[in-house]
Amino acid sequence: MNKNILFLFVFLAIFSCKDEEDTSPDSTACAGTVCSATLGSGETAATIPSSAVGVFKTVVTFAEPTSPFKLGTKATFEVTKDQKLIVSIEGKDCITLTNPIWRFGATSGSGNYTFKDNCRDNVAYNLSFNTNGTFNEVNIENVSGPGFFGQFTVE
Repeated sequence: MNKNILFLFVFLAIFSCKDEEDTSPDSTACAGTVCSATLGSGETAATIPSSAVGVFKTVVTFAEPTSPFKLGTKATFEVTKDQKLIVSIEGKDCITLTNPIWRFGATSGSGNYTFKDNCRDNVAYNLSFNTNGTFNEVNIENVSGPGFFGQFTVE
């Protein structure tokens, strides 16, 4: 009996440890707001390819004066298999965005997929992938039309 309790204690101690130096947001357990934006003028529904599914740790490396996020702000963007984007920005609760779109002439071959957050931060996140399919950056755009606030790049 004592061996079982000791084993359970050791098991829990090992698997409940968290790396104290990892201060980046955790995007895998979002219980926050779900935001489902509708299509606007000139926007079409997009389909995120399976090659874009993944977790991308980023930091704001460029911010316009009007940007809602200052330089150095860290964020994790998780593209899920079921066409969602989980956004975890340091200092904020996570948010799940649905209904990816193409806007401003982007199409399936462009490597750009936009999710609109009109529930909390009133911005659009344009996920940009290189021509070889690797993650490039997330542009922070106006949710309702043209406009650029800055970008998150790989941390």
